Amino acid sequence: MMNNMMNNVMNNIEMVSRLKTAAHYQRKAVCALLPEGMESHVDVISNELKLMLKEMVETSENEKKQGSRKIDIG
Repeated sequence: MMNNMMNNVMNNIEMVSRLKTAAHYQRKAVCALLPEGMESHVDVISNELKLMLKEMVETSENEKKQGSRKIDIG
């Protein structure tokens, strides 16, 4: 049982590493298609998406703790 858990952890670590590598090359490919000087725009968009994801996860976790769910009709 413990050996199986360790294998799963190692597989997950390897998968995360591969995903990071893929994201790195994907970013390079996107930047290669854009005009020179646009790389900073990709950085800004990337940072904004990271912040949005972080906020969504935090909100979801808070809702789970409180046992409620807000509906944004916006």
